[in-house]
Amino acid sequence: MPSIKFQIPHPDEDGCVLTGIIEQRDLSSETDPRGKPVALIFHGAVGHKDYLFFRQLAERLPIDSCRFDFRGNHESNGTWHLGEKGFVNDVEDINAVVAYLKAQYGYRVDLVVGHSRGSIVGIRWMCTAPEARDVSGYVNLSGRYRMKLHPYLDRWRKEFEAAGFYIWKTRVAGKPFVLRMTPEHVNDFEEADTSLVWTEFPRQTDVLTIHGMADLVVPP
Repeated sequence: MPSIKFQIPHPDEDGCVLTGIIEQRDLSSETDPRGKPVALIFHGAVGHKDYLFFRQLAERLPIDSCRFDFRGNHESNGTWHLGEKGFVNDVEDINAVVAYLKAQYGYRVDLVVGHSRGSIVGIRWMCTAPEARDVSGYVNLSGRYRMKLHPYLDRWRKEFEAAGFYIWKTRVAGKPFVLRMTPEHVNDFEEADTSLVWTEFPRQTDVLTIHGMADLVVPP
């Protein structure tokens, strides 16, 4: 199964380059007048295109797929934001990748798989993008609808009160990743509106939600 790594200049942020991988499963020469179907796979916060089970999933899907690093994550440079500004940026990233896939390969999006934050922005894209009207299936993996960050706030509150910020240290693809979090960042995240899913999500798209009932990070 051929894997194609790509890099595309971001049309909405100077100097930003998005990096992704296309897994080609269907090498037939048959053409569909609507375009060749492709699945999009979206990672979560401080994640990357190959974390968790993403590579294995791409290798097992019956259609071609594309997964990429959102800006400011792993191999895609640019600026990452936690809250609403970041969600807007992530949707712009999706739009840029979808346009590239259509122009270079004639793809049409048929399936979307989003994990955690990737599902928040995936649903937003589904609710706003004309291309989403052709999507037949959406897989919501532990996507957050209630935006309150209670588990994280308990961890961050003392630092907020003492210093006005919290230094979030983690690792992405084995490399150190440091974020400076402030109460304003948290408020921006928690005030994001997810209600558009009720009225704007395509009615013809089948949805599968997978969510652990004991999830403490994103409570069901």
